[in-house]
Amino acid sequence: SGATHRGGWRNAPLSARPGWKALLVARRAAEHGATRVRAVYMDLF
Repeated sequence: SGATHRGGWRNAPLSARPGWKALLVARRAAEHGATRVRAVYMDLF
């Protein structure tokens, strides 16, 4: 299932996913950006 796949990815050794930190930062930035855009959209309309 999806949960099992996600758990396996999370439990994988850090060496198996060298870009994990960059991905985390990018995901955080994307979520923050989406929140910003939504707020601006609400202000405009």
